[in-house]
Amino acid sequence: MKRIARRAALVLTTGALALTFTGGAALAQEAEGGLLSGTEIGDTLSNAGEQAGEALGGTGVGEAIMGSEAGELVRGAPGSDALSGMGGDDLLSDAAGDNLIEGDAGNDRLEGGAGLDLLRGGAGDDALSGFGNNDAIFGQAGADNLDGGDGDDFLFGAGDGEADTVAGGPGNDTCVVDETDTVSDCENVVTL
Repeated sequence: MKRIARRAALVLTTGALALTFTGGAALAQEAEGGLLSGTEIGDTLSNAGEQAGEALGGTGVGEAIMGSEAGELVRGAPGSDALSGMGGDDLLSDAAGDNLIEGDAGNDRLEGGAGLDLLRGGAGDDALSGFGNNDAIFGQAGADNLDGGDGDDFLFGAGDGEADTVAGGPGNDTCVVDETDTVSDCENVVTL
């Protein structure tokens, strides 16, 4: 286990995993078994390496956590986080707060939480789930699966010509889709 304390910017390299920290207050970090968690307000964590299967997670308030071109597991924490998978097939998940979650390239799984979340899939066949509250979910390129969950959600599967599956869930949802998309549980459907 490595324990790192910092007040400014820090770059940590352990094997094939390279992480960059910026911003935030004084921070103590522990890196063990490929899991790294932020612990203070305003941290930015990014995986600059190309080690597939690494896990990045935040435990404070307001982190920005970015993956790499490899596939990662990225978990936010309480507070409003910005999660980005970059490349690779990623799992990005956040349980609380109002979050921005972006899959970018790869076949990604994005999971919002109890807050007002903005989910953007990017290129690839992505699965995006808003779960609770009023979320905005954009599938973008690829044959995506969009699930609003509870709340009054806005789901956008149009514009790429791919056969998306769009499910609004409980609430008063608006779904913007192509003619090739499959739509369910959506009170307001706009076909482009």
